[in-house]
Amino acid sequence: MDSNPIFAVIDLGSYETVGMVGRKDDGKICPIAYTKEPSSTAVRHGYVCNIDSAATLFDKIITKLSKEEYLGENRAITKVYVGVGAQSLNSTEVVVERSFEEDIVITQELLQEMRDEASQLRIAGKDNLLVTTPTYLVNDVQEKNPKGMPCKCVKAFYQVITARESIRKNIEIALKRINVTLVDILVSPIALADITMTEANKTLGCCQIDLGAGKTSVCIYKNLTPVALYILPMGGQNVTTDLTSLRFLERDAEKFKIEKGSMVVESDRNKGFTFVDQDKTTERKIRYYDFTKITSSRMKEIFANILNIITCSGMQNSLDAGLQITGGGAKLSKFKDFMIKNLECVADVTLRKDMIIWDKPDIADPKCFTALGLLRLAKEDCVDINKNISDLFESEESAAQEAEQKEDVQDPISALWTEDDEAVADGEYDGGSVIIQDDKESEDEMDDTIEIATNSQKQKKSKKEKRGGIGSTFGSLIHKALDFFSDDEEEDMK
Repeated sequence: MDSNPIFAVIDLGSYETVGMVGRKDDGKICPIAYTKEPSSTAVRHGYVCNIDSAATLFDKIITKLSKEEYLGENRAITKVYVGVGAQSLNSTEVVVERSFEEDIVITQELLQEMRDEASQLRIAGKDNLLVTTPTYLVNDVQEKNPKGMPCKCVKAFYQVITARESIRKNIEIALKRINVTLVDILVSPIALADITMTEANKTLGCCQIDLGAGKTSVCIYKNLTPVALYILPMGGQNVTTDLTSLRFLERDAEKFKIEKGSMVVESDRNKGFTFVDQDKTTERKIRYYDFTKITSSRMKEIFANILNIITCSGMQNSLDAGLQITGGGAKLSKFKDFMIKNLECVADVTLRKDMIIWDKPDIADPKCFTALGLLRLAKEDCVDINKNISDLFESEESAAQEAEQKEDVQDPISALWTEDDEAVADGEYDGGSVIIQDDKESEDEMDDTIEIATNSQKQKKSKKEKRGGIGSTFGSLIHKALDFFSDDEEEDMK
């Protein structure tokens, strides 16, 4: 059996949760198996909202991934990494500076000291999940790797990614119920970017959008580092909910959204389709105009929020590699065409096959991309000897030790005491706003606000950047697109 560590990861999704196990070979990911389960009532907006349902969900996933053909004989998954892209996920810029009277040589110890200082950021009610690789300025000149350089001043710009404290707590409680340990919480949008964005994308400036069911993540890279991360509490599920206003059950609304939803509003108001109610006796006609008006309006609202987030980040003129989109919500008919029409430089998220070794074609499913990225970030072996087998060995060893003790007893009095001790031993013991949103947040989401605060230093830095090339053009397209929404809204009012 292969002795290489086996990693286990779970990617939380509001509609579907993915589990995966795999190994690594020379830095490349070797997925072994994966499974997908409906999140049902366990996950909402990317976080565990029902611990009982989450424990059941995790148990189903771990059980399906624990087959002998995947892990080897008498081995079980005892630990797991969980990826989250929850609504409260947010990035905060932290700038750490060191100045000296005379030139000094930058050492690894100095860089680590600066990173440790950035890690000390504490926000009330928030849990620090990740401190990203920083962007460095050495004597006001940007440097990728400053180690060994002489300088009088060095600055490091970090992104500290945080999330609500209860996210980790709820996951730990749910996993504990099935006797599995949480190794760590990983940031799903970062994992997705790591396995899909090329070095050129990350260097030139790229915005990756994952439009899921209950939330939409917006992750922006520039000069090889993440410079902004925001989560919108809106996604494809909002469209489904809106469609229930046409007297659909939610399951029917989801089905028809996928089959008939579109970004193009049907102009012929007499055109429609027949819907048969669950009793199969009642029929009614649904106008395509009404149906597509709902799907188009909500998706335009989500798109407008994405544009606003990019503008507030100050990166609208720096995205020379444009936008990448993925997620179930982005599959709505004509949505990609709509984005290309307004922004031009828009592409699908694609897997970096140079980072993966696999013989399972299904792994190329975009729903598995984030799980693959989580495997790449995992470091600790998650598989151990099956607990039942281990307990059996311990019992046999204890029996052998007791037999030896009995043989060592010489006199009758000692034997009596030994029998009493054994009788006792045999006893049993129980023993993150720019959001245009109609609905009010529910009580359990009140603290999940989107904080889109632009650091003044970032603003100053962005003004100094050269306004040219694709990035500048992209910025003007964003402003035109925002103007388009204003005009479209006036037209609707008429």
